[in-house]
Amino acid sequence: MASNRIKGITIEIGGDTTGLNKALSNVNDSIRNTQTELRDVERLLKIDPSNVELLEQKQRLLTQAVADTKDKLETLEKAEKQVQDQVKKGEVSQEVYDRLKREIEATKQEEKKFTDALNDNKKALDNNGDSMGNTIVKAGLVKDVIIKVADAIWDLGKSAVEYNAQLETYTASFESFLGSAEEAEKAVQNIKDDASNMPFGSSDLIEANRALITTGESAEDSRKNINALAEAVAATGGGNAELSRIATNLAQIKNTGKATSQDIKQFANAGINIYGLLSEYTGKSIDEVKTMEVTYDDLTAALKQATEEGGMYYGAMEKQADTYNGQLNSLKSRIQDTLGTTFQSVSDTLKNEVFPAINQALDSIDFESLGKSIGNIMELVGAILPVVSFVVTQAIDLIGQLIGNITPIITDVKELFNGLLDFIKNVFTGQWGDAFSALGRVVMGALATVADGLIGVINSIVDVINKVISWVTGKNGVISKIPSVSTWGVTKNSVPSGPKVLPGGQSAYMAAGGVISHGSAVVGDNGPELLTMNGGVATVTPINNTTTNLGSINMNIYGAAGQNVNDLADIVMTRIQNAVNQRGAVWA
Repeated sequence: MASNRIKGITIEIGGDTTGLNKALSNVNDSIRNTQTELRDVERLLKIDPSNVELLEQKQRLLTQAVADTKDKLETLEKAEKQVQDQVKKGEVSQEVYDRLKREIEATKQEEKKFTDALNDNKKALDNNGDSMGNTIVKAGLVKDVIIKVADAIWDLGKSAVEYNAQLETYTASFESFLGSAEEAEKAVQNIKDDASNMPFGSSDLIEANRALITTGESAEDSRKNINALAEAVAATGGGNAELSRIATNLAQIKNTGKATSQDIKQFANAGINIYGLLSEYTGKSIDEVKTMEVTYDDLTAALKQATEEGGMYYGAMEKQADTYNGQLNSLKSRIQDTLGTTFQSVSDTLKNEVFPAINQALDSIDFESLGKSIGNIMELVGAILPVVSFVVTQAIDLIGQLIGNITPIITDVKELFNGLLDFIKNVFTGQWGDAFSALGRVVMGALATVADGLIGVINSIVDVINKVISWVTGKNGVISKIPSVSTWGVTKNSVPSGPKVLPGGQSAYMAAGGVISHGSAVVGDNGPELLTMNGGVATVTPINNTTTNLGSINMNIYGAAGQNVNDLADIVMTRIQNAVNQRGAVWA
């Protein structure tokens, strides 16, 4: 969007001198691209003016256009000051300056056009009832409101249930000292009624009364004494904390029978002129009061007299109840009591149905058995993991052996192809001697490949069999890894065991020969072995380089019609064994 109005104007930006057109090239390109996109969007909006997607695209494009135009205007206004100085110095003409001013005015008009279009499009977007964006926003607001309302209800319910639970605790405590549930409920209700007209919380007032009732004071006398104390505390501007502290102090005096100097000091700390009250009550001077023995009855009588008409604290409670804090505390007590009543059914359901059901369910669980079961599971996991680790390790070893057996075959195949290539090359070059030599290598390589392949396959099979046998029945085999498996037998938590393991890691009848009359025999673990059954007895004979070759033995055996096959097999084995023994004696 280069303009001829500013052509040839040079300004300084960041210490560098450059042409104004060049300085505005990036922002002009951005404005031009944005206008192209806007024309396309507006063409589509003529067809569908209420299309939300198009309106939102137009909003983004107009926002970008306004921002770019403002950047351009800012650069032009900075350039104006420099060009104005240049005119004064005679470096440029007034005509150049005038052209720059016209460009500034044109840019301002362009900014206003984009801004007006942006505002109009925003109204169209806001007035579109089908706007998905507005729907999402509204849905989000509704969700937030619902969550906040739910949280508020939950907090109110929780507070009410806790309040009811505390009242129940107070009532049960009162019952222990007043002698009946009816008296306890009546006392609690009277205190709640008093709290609704006092600048103190109902819970704090109940707690103060409880402090005196636990000393053996009657509910009615405790109520009168605490109300008198509350008025004195209110008169001095005290709150729940002071009321609670002085009530506890009164209870201590009631229990000990007389007040100590420290007890008297507690009243002074709360702002109560206790010596003045006692002086008015007893008619003695303050100096005389300070030397007298002060009892619980003296203190409570002095407090009650001070709250009666003409007394030092008369009407103080009413005055404090009309203050902001007094009304706020009274309102809290009323709301708390109302919520407690509203959620009483919830409290009763929790106490009488939910909690007993949970406790009953917990009682029915045998946690000792559960703990043992978990222990057994952990023991089983601990047993399985070593077995799995062992099997995986052995499997990796087997794969390594298989690869090792295949390697010679690969080498032979490589030599076979090299020989074949040499043969072909020598034939085409006429080197017949080398060709036949290469052909011989091919033939020998093929034979070696076949031989190594067969040997490798056989060795692999034998290795696999031996490994499997070792995995299962060897000294460090799988069975040896499983807990509760005994040797040569079965326990209640085991699987059948393998052959009994002898000292030195050698299993009975393995690779050493012997005679088996019962149990099992593993053969072939250390080279070929011969297993011979004769008369119900099996003989295991290693076949090794020290074994004597007795030659071949021919015999004819005839079976009768209907003869038992097993009997016939025993006859055959007996004849063979006798012949072997005789031949062995001759060779010996």
